[in-house]
Amino acid sequence: MEAVTAELNGLAPELDRLDTNTLPPGVSLGQLRGLTASTYLPVYDAARALCDQGQFQEALPLAIYLVGHEPRYQPFVFIAASCLQRMGEFAAAAELYAAAVNDGANDALAVFRMGECLETLKPRKEAGEAFFRSGPSPRPSPPAPPRSLNQSPTN
Repeated sequence: MEAVTAELNGLAPELDRLDTNTLPPGVSLGQLRGLTASTYLPVYDAARALCDQGQFQEALPLAIYLVGHEPRYQPFVFIAASCLQRMGEFAAAAELYAAAVNDGANDALAVFRMGECLETLKPRKEAGEAFFRSGPSPRPSPPAPPRSLNQSPTN
């Protein structure tokens, strides 16, 4: 975790130097930095292990690192939202759960969890709509995520 923290601290100057006007659309920070699955998977595994141990505050920086680099990859967004929800940050968690809904395998669960967060925040109409939308979907399950994250992970 110290390595990820150090990398995040060193990333700020790199981000300041980026000219967002010259970036191709749809390119993630991870792609710009040339990161691959071999970089992400150990971080993801560590975040999941911490979550399994109930250490959500410790897992959150790892999850945010993943989302920062690959914001369209559903498992990364979902684990960050889960950490926030378990830490009582329901508004932020609901927003990330909403971002995790992208025709992926965990859409129903993400919408259901978003409904839980909204219920806690008391906007009952929105919570009810989220719970209703989390029901069975006629869509087929998408293929498994790519093992190489050199491609844009969009499922």
